[in-house]
Amino acid sequence: TDYPDAAVLNNITRNVELNAVLTRDKQVVVKGLQWGSDVSSILQLIAPPSSSFSSSSVSSSLPPSTDGITTECEQPSMMPVPSVNGFDLVLVSDCLYLLDQHRNLLLSCHQLLSTRPDAQVLVAFGQHHPRMEDKVNAFFDIAAESPFCFHARLLAADMVVNPIIKTPGAKVKVNLYVLTRTAKTTLQTS
Repeated sequence: TDYPDAAVLNNITRNVELNAVLTRDKQVVVKGLQWGSDVSSILQLIAPPSSSFSSSSVSSSLPPSTDGITTECEQPSMMPVPSVNGFDLVLVSDCLYLLDQHRNLLLSCHQLLSTRPDAQVLVAFGQHHPRMEDKVNAFFDIAAESPFCFHARLLAADMVVNPIIKTPGAKVKVNLYVLTRTAKTTLQTS
């Protein structure tokens, strides 16, 4: 998936066609996805024949943002219940620079990711603007909060040549994180 823009999706479709030898025995579907929107048409692609997803079964409403770290990780009633039929692996590549979209991106990951214990989201991104590092990394603080309740772990970080900057040899820090679902934690009061 990518942003639902015809030019972007046509480019991805062309890349799939050019690499058809790699997907010879696979079904590849290119779809647009606006983060935080209804994902039922994407989940339908992997649903068992007896299942059906409707717009009403997968909500796209987010609870209001909270300040600070929450001590509970409950699924609010307005949040969709993730499905065991979701994806085992969701890839997020160089998307964290859209700071105002962190919650919507996490909502889409939450909705698309299977509830299986080994399901994970791989998040790869470059720190293209060092002064923005704290704001970009805030994504992982939000990911840990309710309703998402993801645990983030850094898998790798390296400095690589930055193709965007015209200065020869300029480097950017590239990170690879894995997000996994945490066990539901609730504080019991007596």
